[in-house]
Amino acid sequence: MVLAASRLRAGFWQPLLRQPSGSLNIPFGHRRLELLPEPYRFQAVRGFPYLLVYNTARARAPIARVLYMGRGLGTLLADLRDQPGPPEI
Repeated sequence: MVLAASRLRAGFWQPLLRQPSGSLNIPFGHRRLELLPEPYRFQAVRGFPYLLVYNTARARAPIARVLYMGRGLGTLLADLRDQPGPPEI
């Protein structure tokens, strides 16, 4: 269990660590405009069937969802799509 948690944590942080030094404010991940509008981005967790959905306009707790990729993403994201845009930071 501890090993699996460590692998999941490493899979989550790996995209961040690949960013150029000092550029953690640059949004990483991919836009999926067919699922959600800006400012949402998507990042697969390497080695796991999970997808992180995060909001680039939020400074604190930007992760909006952690989803299993075997599910219908459109249905799981419908409530985020219907929310008014977040305030700018």
